[in-house]
Amino acid sequence: MRRAEIAAWTPEWGSLYAAAQEELKQLLGKDCIEIHHIGSTSVPAIGYAKPIIDIVVAVRSIQAVDAFNERMIEAGFQQRGENGIAGRRYFTKGGERRTHHIIYLRLATLTSARIWISKLT
Repeated sequence: MRRAEIAAWTPEWGSLYAAAQEELKQLLGKDCIEIHHIGSTSVPAIGYAKPIIDIVVAVRSIQAVDAFNERMIEAGFQQRGENGIAGRRYFTKGGERRTHHIIYLRLATLTSARIWISKLT
C-alpha cells in the first residue's frame, strides 16, 4: 500500500514539471495543445504538499492519446486508462513512490480545469 508523504514546498517541483512538460511535448508532438502544472506542487505559497507533480494535458482528440500508450510506457509511465472518469486518460510515474500524475483531457473539457488552475495562482 502506498503511503501519503507530505513535504515542504521546493522550487525543484517547478523544475520537475518543466522537464516533464518537455518530455510530453516530444512524445505527443502536434497532438498536444496545452500543458499545465496543477495541484499543490504548483503553488509556492502553499508551504507543504504531497511531492507528486500533477499535470493536465489538453489534446485535440482523447482517442489520439491511445496511440501514444507505448511511448508513454517506454518513458516510464504506467497507463491507467480512464481510471473511473469517462473521457480522460490517466498515467502515473514512479510506481509505489509515485512522482507524477498525468491527466489527458480533450481541449473542450479543459475549460473547467482552467477555472480551477486560475484559482491556484
